[in-house]
Amino acid sequence: AFFGAEKKGAGLLSAWTGRPDPSLTYSLMFTKDAYYNAGRAPVPPELEAAIKESRASEDIEVRRKAFSTVQRLVMENALVVPLAFQFELVAMNKKVQGYRPNLLGKPKYDDVWLES
Repeated sequence: AFFGAEKKGAGLLSAWTGRPDPSLTYSLMFTKDAYYNAGRAPVPPELEAAIKESRASEDIEVRRKAFSTVQRLVMENALVVPLAFQFELVAMNKKVQGYRPNLLGKPKYDDVWLES
């Protein structure tokens, strides 16, 4: 119902895994047309500008400054309420080979095999 045509509800409770670039998290959650802003709640215009600024340069200091602004605006406007952070725990038999953890928080089994 949250993502459907009705747009019922004022919030979403779900797991959120990491992304390779922090700008992906912010743009998927906190822009006017973001996928996870299904109700199209208004966002501060300076937030969208700061997210764009975080993508305008590869310089770490420039991006750090932009992300600092983004995070401040997200918190000041109470756009998210993190409830918990669950770390990824992986256990496997020694026969499992080729498994690599990733930043998505979801297992991927490309190039995984069992040793005899």
